[in-house]
Amino acid sequence: MEDLAVKYSEKNMDFDRMYRTPTFQDTFPGRRTLTIHKRQDNLFNNRLGQFMPKCGLGAMLVGPNDVYNWPVQWLDKGFVVSGFYRTFEEMPTAIELSFLTGGVVAAHVPGDLVMTVKIGQEISLIEGDKEIERPGIAAEGPGTGWFYIQYACVLEMIGCTLSIGIGKGAEIVEEVFNPVYQHMLNPSKGPGIDNYNVRSLQGKVELSVECLGQVGDACSHGSQCRDSQCLPNQGQLSSCQ
Repeated sequence: MEDLAVKYSEKNMDFDRMYRTPTFQDTFPGRRTLTIHKRQDNLFNNRLGQFMPKCGLGAMLVGPNDVYNWPVQWLDKGFVVSGFYRTFEEMPTAIELSFLTGGVVAAHVPGDLVMTVKIGQEISLIEGDKEIERPGIAAEGPGTGWFYIQYACVLEMIGCTLSIGIGKGAEIVEEVFNPVYQHMLNPSKGPGIDNYNVRSLQGKVELSVECLGQVGDACSHGSQCRDSQCLPNQGQLSSCQ
């Protein structure tokens, strides 16, 4: 009986797995297959001469299969993802940002989906099976626009809110959502959002985020201005003043 047990164990042992680099499914059994993301190392703070060079990260998004994965930078009470986009075609803008938790950007492991934000002709927040959708900007065609997504928490009061703004030309739309995700109120549920995927659902879009400028530089959110405020310019991009 003992000899049979040894033979059975050897026959069914996965020797290949013992001597190879673990795959994603070995490490995370049962989790859905992930999209292979492009490396971003050469894009950060290396954008002189490119679209919005004051921004630390940038990419050309060509269709829904062109996905980039970037880190989220937390502040004391939440985080801000903001920047600019440039369109090239006569079609509505539709940019999707999927926020994830528990990921490792350097290893291209984005983690688990928490919520998805869509900006453009529509502004929507998707959490699980729940989707809240509101009108966005109507502008179509080539041009430069701006956006911001701010997750902010006021503890012991209203909780965490998600503010979304987008503009192009004279159009400006800003909305506030009350997400189910309330990490700052109950951080014991796991790590906070630490990275996000971004892609264009329609057409080619050039995107720049992680921006920081001085007086006179374009801005889409107050966090982008050193020692100044982000103030609107009628019909043009806002600027640090």
